[in-house]
Amino acid sequence: MFTFEDMGLSIVDLVIMIIIAVCSFFITSLMFPQYMKFAKKKGWIGKDIHKHDRPEVVESGGIIFIIGLIPALVVVFILYEQIRFETIAFAISVLFSGIIGFIDDRKVLGSYLKLILLILAGLPIFLFNQFGLITINDPVIPILGELSLDW
Repeated sequence: MFTFEDMGLSIVDLVIMIIIAVCSFFITSLMFPQYMKFAKKKGWIGKDIHKHDRPEVVESGGIIFIIGLIPALVVVFILYEQIRFETIAFAISVLFSGIIGFIDDRKVLGSYLKLILLILAGLPIFLFNQFGLITINDPVIPILGELSLDW
């Protein structure tokens, strides 16, 4: 496991990143009520299938989380040269996943197509790791042990 020190970061950097995350949270929180009004006007309403009485809910709200995340990623990209590739890989994967989710809310995608598209959305992280632009340690699953994340 990498520590902040291994990446050339300090406790001050950790505090700055927490502040960036909190600001991103507030941007998202402020935008979401306006988005709900907009989505209702557009008719982007669905049923919450996970609740017993299946209330109507606004769809495609995940796009607001991505919009709230973008300024934070830009700030991290600008301030922290040592984790730029990690930021880029993460941003591409999250953006692609969000686009897939938005399209799926507007026009239902088949389960196999969605699975393939989401695998492709995660591909930048895998490729950045494979070509040495970022380093991801193999995950350790308690029962299975260390899993290999290479070809």
